[in-house]
Amino acid sequence: MKQFPIRRLILLLAVPVVLVCASCGKKDDGRVPVYPVTGHVLVNGKPANHAQVFFHPQDPSCKLFPHGRVDSDGSFQLSTYELNDGAPAGDYLVAIVWQDPPPPGSAPDAPEGPDRLKGRYADGRKSKLQVHVAEEPNELKPFEIQIQ
Repeated sequence: MKQFPIRRLILLLAVPVVLVCASCGKKDDGRVPVYPVTGHVLVNGKPANHAQVFFHPQDPSCKLFPHGRVDSDGSFQLSTYELNDGAPAGDYLVAIVWQDPPPPGSAPDAPEGPDRLKGRYADGRKSKLQVHVAEEPNELKPFEIQIQ
């Protein structure tokens, strides 16, 4: 019976371990790079607390729709893949919907109230709100909406 050299055995065991460890590092997951985006939504000069902001890419090949929720101070941050990670660079039309949240103690699936902007800014394809996201951190000019 032929004896298996110890060096060859170590090599045969080490190669799979090295390959497995190499695959544990950061992988290229095919995601489009995103850049931080912050902004404000003001309605009649006041924060639009709880409004939702949706960015619709003007590039038809882009299938990502960054979005965010407006905080009590009127600020928002966009999310694409993960919370507050930003948006891909490019040009966007912006849709805004401002609904009151369900009352405290409501069922988890309770509907939100009607759009306080009466649907005027809800359709991103027809929006007159336009922005450009650059390949850097972006602080947008406030969206200042006047309603009566």
